[in-house]
Amino acid sequence: MMENNPPILTEEMQMFDYWSGVYSPADQHIDSLRAAYDAFQQHYTLPRNEEIQVEDTSLTLSSHSIDLRVFTPEGNAPKTGWAWIFYVHGGGNVVGSADSHEYIARQLARDLKVKVFLPEYGLVPEFDWKQGQKDCVEAYQSIIEQLQIWNICSDKNAIVADGSGVEIALQLQQTLADQLQPKILALIFPSFMP
Repeated sequence: MMENNPPILTEEMQMFDYWSGVYSPADQHIDSLRAAYDAFQQHYTLPRNEEIQVEDTSLTLSSHSIDLRVFTPEGNAPKTGWAWIFYVHGGGNVVGSADSHEYIARQLARDLKVKVFLPEYGLVPEFDWKQGQKDCVEAYQSIIEQLQIWNICSDKNAIVADGSGVEIALQLQQTLADQLQPKILALIFPSFMP
C-alpha cells in the first residue's frame, strides 16, 4: 500500500508554489483573477534596460482595437529588416496580457536579436472563444501589410505561443496557409521559464 507522502519539490518549484500563493486573487471576480495572474508573472520579469526598446501601440481591427507591445533589440536593424516573432500568449483565453508575458517576449527579443510582437487579443468573458483567433489573424495581417513601417523582413518570421495561445497559433498558421505564412511555428509548454 502506497503512503500519502507529499511530493518532494525542487527549490525552484517550492519558490514557484510560494509566490503563486502570495499573488492569489482577492476574490473570484475576473478583474481580480487577471490582476493576480499578471502580478505573479511580473514577479519573474526583470526590470527593463537599454538592451530592448519597448513600444506600446494599438492596432485597429475590423470590429475593435487591440493593444500591441513591440520589443526591438537595441542597435541597427539588419539591412533587410529585423527577423521577427509574433507571440501569442497563453492564459486559458481568460487571463494573460502583454504585462504578464513581457518576461518571455523581451527575453526572446534580447537572446535571438529579433523584433517581437505581443498582441493583447480579446479574452473571455468580454468576447467569445473565437475572438482571440480572429484578433491574432487580423493583427498578423496588419503587421505584414506594414513591413516597411515596422522595419521587418517578410521571410524571416515565426509564430511562437505558449499554453492556450498554442491553439490560436495553430489556427493562425492554418488560416495563413495561402498567404505569406510564418517560416517557423514554435510552441512552448509549459510557458513558465523563470
